[in-house]
Amino acid sequence: MKALRGFLGGLAALLLLASPVLAQAGLNLSVRKDFGYNNGSQIRGTFSMSVSSPESLRSVTFFIDGKQVGVASAAPFSWQFQTTDFADGWHQLTATALTAGGQALTSDARRFEFISQAQEQSGMSRIIVPILGIVAGIFVLMIGFQFLAFRNRKREPVPLGAHRSYGIRGGAICPRCGRPTPIHLTALNVGIGTKLDTCENCGRFGLLRPRPLEELRRAEAAEVADARPDAPVREQSAEERLREQLDSSRYDEMK
Repeated sequence: MKALRGFLGGLAALLLLASPVLAQAGLNLSVRKDFGYNNGSQIRGTFSMSVSSPESLRSVTFFIDGKQVGVASAAPFSWQFQTTDFADGWHQLTATALTAGGQALTSDARRFEFISQAQEQSGMSRIIVPILGIVAGIFVLMIGFQFLAFRNRKREPVPLGAHRSYGIRGGAICPRCGRPTPIHLTALNVGIGTKLDTCENCGRFGLLRPRPLEELRRAEAAEVADARPDAPVREQSAEERLREQLDSSRYDEMK
């Protein structure tokens, strides 16, 4: 008899230990942005509710504020919705499901604020303005760094036609002086294929576009040709001028 009571007591203890596990079993409801805006609990646009566990799901019903909005009977168990189909403000998202064994499950509620277009624009401004400020600050710092780096450096004039080493960032044709110049590592990207940098020749800032090495080598060679003065016209001596006049008069007499 004591053995039977001990067995029943042990069985009861096991059931008590197991009951919390059964109580904790439920649905994991997640909300994913497909297209639109989200900032914490504030959302606007196209979103999807989905559940991924347990694996024995047979069907899932989705609710917004307790009102059924969709049913999924096959994996992936999800439902897409538009926040603009509902009133602005706070909403509660939930889901219920049936398992293959006939068990009914309910998810925890997820609360989101469906916001208006004006709130979305205001939220985007709060995100974008600080980012633009950071970018502008970095831009100013890089410009200041280049200015300080080149201000105190003694710049040696680059000889015309000199063979340059353009480094890993390549080179460009300076739009100010028209000469080839290397692009420095500190050059700033200001657009697709455009850098803000200092020319090694004239020392001024400009928007530089990287050019192929063959074009840069041709520009180096062109510097010498462009700088070569035209052959001067030699002035005639008095004797040469007299001879030319005599030849001209003879030609007139023969006519």
